[in-house]
Amino acid sequence: MTGSNVLAQVPLALRSEYEAGTVYRVGMLLFRKGEPGIVAHLVEGGGLQKAVGIVAQANPVGASLSLASQIYGNIQNERILEQLATLRDLQLGNLALSGMGIGATMISHSLLMRRLNRIEQTVNLMDEKLDQLSRSIEALRSDFVRRDFVDLKTACEAADDAWEAGNKELAWDKAASELHKLKNRFRDRVVDLLERGAPQLVDPFLDAYALASTTRISCRVAAGDIDLSIRNARDFAEEIASLLFNEGTPSFLNAGMAEIGIRPGNPEYVVSMERLRPEAEAWSSMLREREQIAASLPHTLSRVKQLELNGREWLEEARNNAEEAVLLLPGKRQRE
Repeated sequence: MTGSNVLAQVPLALRSEYEAGTVYRVGMLLFRKGEPGIVAHLVEGGGLQKAVGIVAQANPVGASLSLASQIYGNIQNERILEQLATLRDLQLGNLALSGMGIGATMISHSLLMRRLNRIEQTVNLMDEKLDQLSRSIEALRSDFVRRDFVDLKTACEAADDAWEAGNKELAWDKAASELHKLKNRFRDRVVDLLERGAPQLVDPFLDAYALASTTRISCRVAAGDIDLSIRNARDFAEEIASLLFNEGTPSFLNAGMAEIGIRPGNPEYVVSMERLRPEAEAWSSMLREREQIAASLPHTLSRVKQLELNGREWLEEARNNAEEAVLLLPGKRQRE
């Protein structure tokens, strides 16, 4: 069975239910209060490529993200405005820009490169701090970091090129193997930074780790191995949960206070901590959301298998839908 007519646009009524709190999102799964089972799974659509480009241009790296309608006042295309409204209403703007993405990625060169470039720009803003840490963590040396980002870009390009390859399955298998190595390298950098008490530097490496992981999983889907993709997705969910288990607001606050050199007993301690708290809570919320997205991915892939969809055709349908930034895969009804 193919994916034809299974993926649907996000209706305005559902967005309204979400805003009203009747429908709520956990990771990339939508639930309705008082109704058992998953209402729908969120999946990236081909229209996300252009939407992400516009969001990225309007929101420079390092600035707080805004999807306010006034910053897109010069956009005349109603379809694009509708795509941006969907991202805003479902609170998906930050995720669309991140390495984690929105649910199952469609292996799009343009989208993957936009995300990678943004991750690299974030790393560049941290150069001085990373240089200091690289004296004790060799893997954080700038030349090693640049090398791995080049390798990640190359592997993502190979994954996208596989759509046109003569032997598609072999091409996706090779890309998945390379992405497996890279996701481990970036995961190890996340571990190193957390163990050195530098959670404020983790974000771009966590995003690179997630991008390598989710693209690898999509390569497995495209190559026709849905069972292996589900297993890889479960491993990813367990790995990221274990990685971030002890991280949150307290660890970020402790690292922030240590960085500015203010210790308990100093009259400025409480004031400085409270000034830092909103950033720490936002960081903690970001971690929890990434855990939830990773945890929802095996559910989405299991649903693809349950519906007996052809994984490659399902991904291709999403990839070719330039009208929608986000698509819905129907969830499992309780009677099923």
